[in-house]
Amino acid sequence: MFFARQGHVRRRHLDDQVDQALCLTLVTNAAVLWTTTYLGDALDALRAGGYPVADEDAAHLTPAQHDRINFYGTYAFDLETELQREGRRPLRSPAA
Repeated sequence: MFFARQGHVRRRHLDDQVDQALCLTLVTNAAVLWTTTYLGDALDALRAGGYPVADEDAAHLTPAQHDRINFYGTYAFDLETELQREGRRPLRSPAA
């Protein structure tokens, strides 16, 4: 999450440093929550599809992976579609 600042707090004043740290914490927690939610959905979908997922194997998954996080902060959303959807977005197929 520190990608854009190369892991450094770049603010001069303590209050600004605290703000930067709190923002980082908020974004990190949001990413972990999002990933945890969708990992659960993915496991449920695999199990519903008849794929045997052992609890012992699932215990080794981590929501702290970052390979799908856009560190540059540029995102595009179709707001109308997002506002009309009920529930979470559907899972993507593994080929997507």
